[in-house]
Amino acid sequence: MKSSYLNFLFLSLCSFGITAHAAVVSVNVNTYSPNYSQTMSLGLPNGGATNETSNIPATGFRLTLPGNVETLGFCIELGQSLSTGNTYSYENGNSLSRAGRGSGSAVGGTVGTGRGANIQSGATGGIGDLHSARIRYLFDNFFVSSTASSWTDPTINIPAFQLAIWELSNDVDFSLANNASLTTDFYATSTAGTAATYNRAVSLIASVQSANVTAAYVSTKWEVVLLENSSFVSSPANGNVQDLVYARALTVIPEPTTALLVLVGTTLLVSRRRRRLEA
Repeated sequence: MKSSYLNFLFLSLCSFGITAHAAVVSVNVNTYSPNYSQTMSLGLPNGGATNETSNIPATGFRLTLPGNVETLGFCIELGQSLSTGNTYSYENGNSLSRAGRGSGSAVGGTVGTGRGANIQSGATGGIGDLHSARIRYLFDNFFVSSTASSWTDPTINIPAFQLAIWELSNDVDFSLANNASLTTDFYATSTAGTAATYNRAVSLIASVQSANVTAAYVSTKWEVVLLENSSFVSSPANGNVQDLVYARALTVIPEPTTALLVLVGTTLLVSRRRRRLEA
């Protein structure tokens, strides 16, 4: 009996060292109806002396995950494309919601794991821990719901949220204005038809800036999950599909040390009660 108890305790302690690998999953990417989108003139960093300017829709996507689970997703990259109505293979489950996620690496840099999400087409290096922390803060404080229709004025606020993600993950000046001194600048041009979205995005970005978020910031409400193009994982040269992020309600998992203390304490209590019954 004592030997079985010790074996159980040993196996339980060892289980905390097991690391799960993210699985490759198929995700259908589509638009919403009505379409929560604002097409805007955006300045995109291209690594040269001047930025590339393109008319690009800022929008949220209707993602269908395995199990026919629908959720609201956003783009994380500036240099990759995405065609709606298609199903793509992604590595799923890489969470941005803990500190230390997001460092770049020699193999291309990922948002969250250090492997994927190019800052610009052909670039290497992820967005980094500090940018990832800013995204975590943005979701915790301003992400409304995984159901797009639950947002107030979704045709304004969802595109604004996308603009804020692009700025906070790819730029350094906390501004959607054209900063000619930065060849890495991301910016947007406001027009009469997009002013409300633009102004809302400016407000979101300013709120994150004023919070002075550090790389140590840990999610408190939403777990931000990266969908990384699986072809990039196996072959960076073929990673030509947009990486995405979505959020799910955060499940608090005890730190390993705390969990071990709880487990040991519980086991000792059970053992003491068993000895009393046998006495």
